[in-house]
Amino acid sequence: MNVENLLSYNIYKYITQNIHLPTKFRLEAHYCLGRSFRRISLVRYVNKCDISNHKRSYYGDFRLSRISLRTLISRRFIPGVTKSSW
Repeated sequence: MNVENLLSYNIYKYITQNIHLPTKFRLEAHYCLGRSFRRISLVRYVNKCDISNHKRSYYGDFRLSRISLRTLISRRFIPGVTKSSW
């Protein structure tokens, strides 16, 4: 998150919490706050693969999805990883 977004987020937050401003102005700021800054929250952060942007089956140690990890291992770009079987 860059400084510009953080600054405008804090301004909108201040406007919505200031009870001395008109209600219409506060509601407009509240609406803009909800629409514009949904991805700012760390709760909404989703782990994604760096290569394919795949959300599911994500391996955090490699920051890759299962599909990307498998192709890189098969091409031997990641040393020391072997296929295990049972």
